[in-house]
Amino acid sequence: MKGKRVRTVELQLLRHGPPHNQLLSPLTNYLALCGDHPNTTLNFPIEHESLVVQLRTLRYRDSEETRRIQMHEAASLVAGMLADVPGLISELGYRDSSAEALVHLSIASSASELSLVPFELSNAPPGFPGSGGPLSLQTEFPVCITRRSRNVRCEMFKWDAKPRVLMIASEAGGSVPLESHYALLRRLLEPWIAYDFTTGNVNDEAPPIDFNRESLDEYLVLLADASVKEINDTIRDAIDQNRAFTHIHVLAHGCRLPFQSESFGVALKNPSSGEHDPVDGKRLGLLLSGKLIDDPRMGVNNKNVRPLSVTLAVCDSGNKGIDVAKPGASVAFHVHEAGIPLVIGSQFPLTKSGSVVFADSIYRQLLNGADPRVGLWEARRELFALSAERGDAVGRHDWASIIAFAAFPHNIEIQAKQLECDQIKRRMAVKLKSGDGAIGEQKIGSSSNQSETIIPPHFDKLACEVADEVKQFDRFVDANKRSKTYVEMLGISASANKRAAELLWINQSNSEDSPDDVWMEFVWRSHYRYMLITDLDANHSWALVQTLFLKRFISFYSSDNGYTDDLSWPETELLGGEDSLFQTWFQTMYLCREKELLESQTNRQKIWHLTDLIELALLRTLIPGFEKPSTVRLQLRERFSLKNVVKWLKTIDRLDVLERANHEQVNASYSGYRQILRYRRFAEMMYSDPDRTGYRYKQRSRRMTGEPGGGYQKLIARYGEFREMFERVERHIREQIEIRDA
Repeated sequence: MKGKRVRTVELQLLRHGPPHNQLLSPLTNYLALCGDHPNTTLNFPIEHESLVVQLRTLRYRDSEETRRIQMHEAASLVAGMLADVPGLISELGYRDSSAEALVHLSIASSASELSLVPFELSNAPPGFPGSGGPLSLQTEFPVCITRRSRNVRCEMFKWDAKPRVLMIASEAGGSVPLESHYALLRRLLEPWIAYDFTTGNVNDEAPPIDFNRESLDEYLVLLADASVKEINDTIRDAIDQNRAFTHIHVLAHGCRLPFQSESFGVALKNPSSGEHDPVDGKRLGLLLSGKLIDDPRMGVNNKNVRPLSVTLAVCDSGNKGIDVAKPGASVAFHVHEAGIPLVIGSQFPLTKSGSVVFADSIYRQLLNGADPRVGLWEARRELFALSAERGDAVGRHDWASIIAFAAFPHNIEIQAKQLECDQIKRRMAVKLKSGDGAIGEQKIGSSSNQSETIIPPHFDKLACEVADEVKQFDRFVDANKRSKTYVEMLGISASANKRAAELLWINQSNSEDSPDDVWMEFVWRSHYRYMLITDLDANHSWALVQTLFLKRFISFYSSDNGYTDDLSWPETELLGGEDSLFQTWFQTMYLCREKELLESQTNRQKIWHLTDLIELALLRTLIPGFEKPSTVRLQLRERFSLKNVVKWLKTIDRLDVLERANHEQVNASYSGYRQILRYRRFAEMMYSDPDRTGYRYKQRSRRMTGEPGGGYQKLIARYGEFREMFERVERHIREQIEIRDA
């Protein structure tokens, strides 16, 4: 279902008069509206008291046999009511394309008594595929059922935000599965949390993986045994630090409200007494939405400080109570009316095991960037699977207990797809940064080499995770070739594959269990994506430089190992002889010269351009062909000499000083330095094994020239020139980093 479209069908049920003070009755008329179909008058088929009896049975207050009978009757009752709405069945069963995967049925009503009707329990109406089975569990025509307040509009919300979860737990009303919920949230957020390799000894047995505490707090905050004041202070501090929570998870017990025996609230800690603090829905909504905070950012024009979703693992949080004579609604409804787009609660008692499965399923979908409606449908199915697996012991109708109040922006599909992309990029960036730190490159300019690299415990796990994240992002990029940001995503993908190859090579060099040359696949993938960029727009000089860089590496490494034939990549025919490499270098240099003549518009572009020139100078020392006697080659050797490289480095330093106040500019020079220093690692890959390197190059020289070893001597001489230039560049970069840090 991932990547498929979601179509929304809205059903509005209206009634004359105030929202409260009305009982369900066959005599009460409701106006039902569905899409462009004619409106109709709808009546609830039974009296209010009869429904209340059925709902009491669904609270596990009667025998199992009675519960099953009443659940079936309630499901059939709601199905019959939905079947009376003209056009609803055809809207739910219509498919406008094969790419459509799910229908979102949004039910809006201001009539208080209709909140008692368990629409989520409904069977599929007659005439609908799977008639007689639960509507919200359909697989042939999947339907996600949500409710919403007609007073809530969430068009201004930005759904594709960096995730940050606040978990609020309270045992004031009794014990709760705190450890299970916290563990699952931490597990789901682990892909965003950096590894901490500063603990443990690499010579000892590998200790459990540690995570950076600061990074953990960036994504997950726990309030155990929370009070209203503690929650308010935590949300206020997060807003003050511009780190507002995107998701809030509440784990507590529901409780009866004082003087309102038929209404429910949430039992939180009361620090001034030994009893719990029964918090009603309105107060909780104001609290979680930040409206109790005196802050101008909480105005209607800036809604990004409010959470995108609130999950209430609280019994009866979606239950209004049977008293419809007084104004009021369920806890979940009030939190939704406070302006939070998605609020999920429980309209019946929720089992502890069911709450864990529910939280695991819904947050797995939300944090990975899935469409929240798809996530809600899959969470309900997982709860149903729990019921089927464990029989009548637990979770008997937790799947029907889940109730969602949702008001999404009209472009939620676009935002969800962007969120999915951003989430993959964030996870990938964290893993790559952890890898850089693990191999001693957290601080740019370290002079370690391959022989000195000591990898920490669990580095093999990190390398595999990096590979998986990069492949997942590649699949996303390949599936969105029509995106306006396709070239940008290709660039990120190509760079990530190159960095993954580096980490996998280090892991292979330091591990006996690592598969041989698995890293080479990622070199090919990176080269292929850089070539795609140049095919789409040949003016991207940075992509041409990286294509040349990897082409030089592949032409060397793949000469005798069979990769060219085995992988069957489409660009293998372009990895020809030395002349091809020289011609590619010359074309890239010419484009960079054209950009220099046109003058870059910004200092950041100038830094990137100078970085390209420095890389061309380094590549000039590694590419065969410059030794041949030629006036042009002599001029190129002079232009891309060590003397000019030092001049370009100093120019980057001046631009960096001019733009130091611009954080983005600092990142531009940092990324340029990091790319230049990566030449050391790839040179190590090519020259770190003299026997293997010498054999490969001698065999290739014999095949191409008939000379047994002359080409190898040229190779060694060329590498000496590269080392001289690179060591001077590296020393300059290290000095500048030390000055900046000071």
